Amino acid sequence: MWVAFAALSVAMTVRPVAIASAADQATHVTNLSFLLKHVCGTVAAAAVLTFVADMAESKGNFRASRMHRAIPVVTILALGTFFFATPQPTEADDLLTDYAEHATILAYGLVWTVYLGAALASATQLCWRWGRRPGSGLVGRGLLLTGVGTAVGLLYAVHRVAALVLQCNDRELFGKRADETASTLLLFAALLLIVLGSTLPVLPRIVRRLHAH
Repeated sequence: MWVAFAALSVAMTVRPVAIASAADQATHVTNLSFLLKHVCGTVAAAAVLTFVADMAESKGNFRASRMHRAIPVVTILALGTFFFATPQPTEADDLLTDYAEHATILAYGLVWTVYLGAALASATQLCWRWGRRPGSGLVGRGLLLTGVGTAVGLLYAVHRVAALVLQCNDRELFGKRADETASTLLLFAALLLIVLGSTLPVLPRIVRRLHAH
């Protein structure tokens, strides 16, 4: 979870336009902040999935596959390849929409959202499967809450895929401003629920330390 939260911190730090532009100017690579944000998102999704798999493994006979460690590496390599293969003369407000006419950016967006969706779907399935086991206590409740967060994150990924496909056909899902608002709300709701779910199992320890203090 340290890896997940560290990656999310970097991704959310470069999300504001002013910081993203400053980062791009400092590195002299146009729109590099978008690649950094998506790579960090991939790392965070892989870390959350690994965390949930480890929790599930501790509660039963579940054994995680090595594929969930190899696939994010391939995803990151594919994102880098498609990103640098696309000519980007100007800064973009949204890389996936401003350069949607390039097949490489379409592939970039699909790789990113498909991996994110698959990772979150797997995490949701694991959370609900092992969180409902009898006697799981706060760990189980934390898994269920995390599962709600990953399910909301899955909605975020589905929304992004739908918006991207429609934009490639010169259409919009709810309108540009509404799509951005919906995307942001889903993203922040997912992050909040995952944070709460991952910290719930240690709540009694926190309370005991506060009493001791």
